[in-house]
Amino acid sequence: MYTDLKTLPQELEELLVISQLQQQQRPEQIQQQLPQQQQPQQQQLLLLLLLLLLRRRRRRRRRRRRRRRQLQLQQLLRRRRQLQQLQQLLRRPLLQPALLRLLPNKVSSQGKV
Repeated sequence: MYTDLKTLPQELEELLVISQLQQQQRPEQIQQQLPQQQQPQQQQLLLLLLLLLLRRRRRRRRRRRRRRRQLQLQQLLRRRRQLQQLQQLLRRPLLQPALLRLLPNKVSSQGKV
């Protein structure tokens, strides 16, 4: 039996009542009062709850990982663009002397045009 999320609160409430009954009475008495199908259903509900909780945790982790990867990719792309822009500027003959003047003295003295 698979449980809907709509009926989950009601079934959880029933589970709570059952567990309270179990605490008050001996197991033999409870077995007589409850239908035979009730206990497997109870286990199934608990398993379903556990599954839902695990899924939520996994989703959060995935989101964090995705976000981290996206940020790293954006930074990488930004750096690549900046590098390409610098390389293009260095290729332009008119700007080359001006750019070389901006560089430290050791480098500019070696590559004077």
